[in-house]
Parts: sequence; structure tokens; C-alpha cells
Amino acid sequence: MRRAHVIGTGAYLPGEPIPNEEIERLVGPLAPQVAEGISMKRRFWIVDPATGEHRDSNSGMATRAARQALTRAGVAPEQIDLMILATGTPDYPLPPTVNLVQDELGLQRCATLEIRSGGAGVPQGMDIARMYLEQGTYTNALVIGSEVISPALVPMFLGKHPDQIRMRDRLPLYMFGDGAGAVVLQAREMDGGLRPGAMACIGGGRKPGIQSMGGGSATPLFKQLRSKSFPDLRVDVVGSGEFTPHLVTEALSSTLRRSDTPVDSLSLCLIP
Repeated sequence: MRRAHVIGTGAYLPGEPIPNEEIERLVGPLAPQVAEGISMKRRFWIVDPATGEHRDSNSGMATRAARQALTRAGVAPEQIDLMILATGTPDYPLPPTVNLVQDELGLQRCATLEIRSGGAGVPQGMDIARMYLEQGTYTNALVIGSEVISPALVPMFLGKHPDQIRMRDRLPLYMFGDGAGAVVLQAREMDGGLRPGAMACIGGGRKPGIQSMGGGSATPLFKQLRSKSFPDLRVDVVGSGEFTPHLVTEALSSTLRRSDTPVDSLSLCLIP
């Protein structure tokens, strides 16, 4: 039976790690009860915290992660016939970031797809690639997830004294970083491989947990440019914290049912 197998992975983090002590210097400390719930101790940014200048890009990170995955898989870039990239922070609205990566890898022709999503995007991309590979439409797929949150954080602190920054505006700087990961999938006539996944948005009627606002067409651009925060990153920390356990539990249950996998057969459960 034709199955999709993971044959290589890669990752890339930009610059030097930024510890919590540096974030505290930039924006001030968090309330003790809030700081206790933050698991992040360091993060990586494409921006220079001192100047806000970009030292890398989404497509640049994605390309480096992709090259590492391809090298580890022993697959040449020109062997990739399907590339899927998931991101909520593209280089541009158009062209898609996945096409910029395609060009950097030197591919003249390749099926490409970009998923506008955050954490759910890579599992969705892998499941889409799995179906195409199992059907025989493609043979080698490259699935990439890449995010650059730091540019949206710069307006919150650059040129400001920490005392000027509200507590709710400090939290995203402690929570978010930049980075990219990539997976090479290959169709093989052998058992094992990826099992089917499950997809669902169960937040209908709820306020968005995370909104990255700026550059879209929902509001006139001249009004966006006048905004004090451009781009504007809005995080519903309280709502996300309340809803996430329910979301994760349903996602795990649905995936196990869809893949016909008994829960007691699992040896590892990784929740990013």
C-alpha cells in the first residue's frame, strides 16, 4: 500500500536567544501571578531589539529549515513536486511566501499551497500532503511552518520607557518568538507512515484568540497607518487560557478516532 513517510526534518531559529531578563529590560516585568504561568524562558527574533531593524525574513527562515530537512532526507530540491507552507505572518500578501521559498530552492516548477494559519497549519499541511502522496498525485512533499511575530512587537516598546507600557501589552513580548520548521514526506510502497488526521474549527461565535492586524483590506490603509500600533497584535490571553484545554482535548480525541488509533497504544504525545 502506498503510504506517506517522514524521511527528513529541519529547523531554523534566527539570531541569538533573547532571555526573559532582556524582555524585562525592554518592557518591564510582569505581575508575579502572570509571570508564574509563562513557560517561555527565551525566544528568537528576526528583529534587532535595539533598532527594530529586520535581520532575516519569513521566507529566509523557511528556506533554511527546508534545506536542512532536504539534506537530512537525502532528497534534492528538484525532486520536490509538492510544497506546502503554513504561516500567519507572510512576507507579503502576494506573492505567497511558499513561492518565494520555491524560488530560493531553485525550483522552476512545483505544486505549491500556502495555508494562512498559526499552530494548526503544519498538521493540516501534513495531512493534505499525505492524501496527495497516497493518491499517487505527487511523490515527494515538503511541508514548512514559519512564523515571524517580532515585527508586530516592535511598536509596543521601541522608543518607549518600560513604565509607559501597559501590563497587557507586555505579555506578548514574553510569549512570542520567530522560527521555522520543515518536514520532507515521501510516498513509499510499504506499511507504516502517516495516519489520517482531523481538522475542525470549534471556536465559532467566540472572539479571536490572536489577531495580527495591519496591511489587510478590512480597514482603509490610510487609517491603519495613522494607528498608534501598526501592525497591531491582539492576544486574548484569558479567553485562550480558558478555551485551550477544551480545544486540545477535542483535537486529540478527533485525531485518534480519525486515525483508528487506540489511546493506550501511544508512547508519546507532543503538544506544541
